[in-house]
Amino acid sequence: MVSKLNNQHIDLKGEMAMQNVLSLKSSDISSILEELQERVEQAPHFFIDTPLIVDCSKLDEDQQATLSYDGLLTGVKALSFVPVAVRNIAQEFTASAVKAGWGILPERKLKEDEKDNNRQSQVADDNLDNLPATKTTVITYPVRSGQQVIEPEGDLVVLAHSGAGSELLAAGSIHVYGKISGRVIAGMHGDTSARIFCKDLQAELIAIAGQYLLLDEAETDLAGKSAMIYLNEGHIYIEPLIF
Repeated sequence: MVSKLNNQHIDLKGEMAMQNVLSLKSSDISSILEELQERVEQAPHFFIDTPLIVDCSKLDEDQQATLSYDGLLTGVKALSFVPVAVRNIAQEFTASAVKAGWGILPERKLKEDEKDNNRQSQVADDNLDNLPATKTTVITYPVRSGQQVIEPEGDLVVLAHSGAGSELLAAGSIHVYGKISGRVIAGMHGDTSARIFCKDLQAELIAIAGQYLLLDEAETDLAGKSAMIYLNEGHIYIEPLIF
């Protein structure tokens, strides 16, 4: 016999939300927060009140022991992040993180391709791009203000338009065959070969592989026109797209 759940007081639903992962390479709080502030200043409105997870997988035990978890919490809050949890931390240091106010997430097991990338990145100073994604999701309806559409494994294709205040996110490239507004984030897992294609560029914010650009601060005359957006040597470029 199947019992009926009581749902008079709550609804519990899964929801995909934009979250940031801060992967630490040192335990120097001043340097960490200084670099994080530089990244935030590229697109200050984008990070306001967004969840933040700290990944300690690149820190050895000595660095995890000397890391100021309370100082890190205070610093990221000052930059308008919502600190959520620490992951990939040695068991003996979890009490310090929890006391500071962090949650603890279980160790994230890397996929084989991520392990290969990490091995090579140690040789190449963490400068290896992730493998391009291959899956494609096609959206046939307009993405309205406040809606978020995510393709976590591949490309995202929108056959209509995206409204102001919407968010499009994809592991690969993003194609919009109409007006593109709101926030558009391609290469969300680090794929620097990801691109953004659109028929009418009016996005508030553009991002590829962690590099961000506000359209009203971009040096381009392609606002309102067809455009292709790509990343080259850490810089975002916007070029005309000829259909």
